[in-house]
Amino acid sequence: MPGFQIFIVTLGDFDRSTLFDTHSIQIQASAIIHPQYNSSNRNNDIALLKLQTPVDFNAFPHIRPVCLSSNAIPTPGQTVTIVGWSSISVPNAPPENVLKESTMKVVSQTNCKVSYPVQASNNTVCVQPNDKISCRGDFGGPLSYQTPSGYYQEVGIISYKNGECLPNSGIVATKAADYVDNFIKSNTQDGQWCPAP
Repeated sequence: MPGFQIFIVTLGDFDRSTLFDTHSIQIQASAIIHPQYNSSNRNNDIALLKLQTPVDFNAFPHIRPVCLSSNAIPTPGQTVTIVGWSSISVPNAPPENVLKESTMKVVSQTNCKVSYPVQASNNTVCVQPNDKISCRGDFGGPLSYQTPSGYYQEVGIISYKNGECLPNSGIVATKAADYVDNFIKSNTQDGQWCPAP
């Protein structure tokens, strides 16, 4: 990302083959990379994209701010959801047009560190496929769970995946809760958040 100052930011997209569900704008933005990011083991694999122009959520009611909490820590066995445009079953396939989702199960930190001794840390969470298999990463995409009140809480950011289309190939995600107060909110004082449930 270093050196890039203009990004095409697409908001509210579900089907990339049509313009009817999309609001696409070009905005000046700057990347804020975690100061302790380690590219060799993916530790602190989190960055923010600071938009120069705020998003008007009133004008686009189908677009909502992210729901984050420093208390939202996924537990082993919990079902979570990933979304993205990667192929579900075909390695090296081009991105899909329609947004896909897949459910995953959270695995214990002990098992996570056995499977991913380099990438797993206390700041990550590991998940295994529940149904569909994600063949490509959708790296940077959300790992969320649905709360009892029905809204989706983001609990992770997809960071690492080992293998292509393997049934037992899991995903390592950066644990969002560990960064809410000391990185995300401290760099987004003017940001908008979803209301508390």
